Amino acid sequence: MPAALRAPSSPGVSTCSTESAVAMEFWRRPLHAMTDAFTTAGFRLYVLSEPQPAPAARELFPDGFQDLSTSHTFLFLVVEVAPSATGSGG
Repeated sequence: MPAALRAPSSPGVSTCSTESAVAMEFWRRPLHAMTDAFTTAGFRLYVLSEPQPAPAARELFPDGFQDLSTSHTFLFLVVEVAPSATGSGG
């Protein structure tokens, strides 16, 4: 295991960092677990997006581009405070 990877701080969570980069945590959970956690905390899902590789990746990684463009690697979830949580009622 590379030295840049640290042991998970809890099951399903791993942290990756390097000396020159910001640490990023990966939460490996089923999608329903993530959305349920946000809903339980008073949020609602606003945006769910799955980024695609940059077009330049086709030339940089010709043998792996198909996998990069079809496998699920990252999901970005944008959540907002649910109206009922703010007391505005709508």
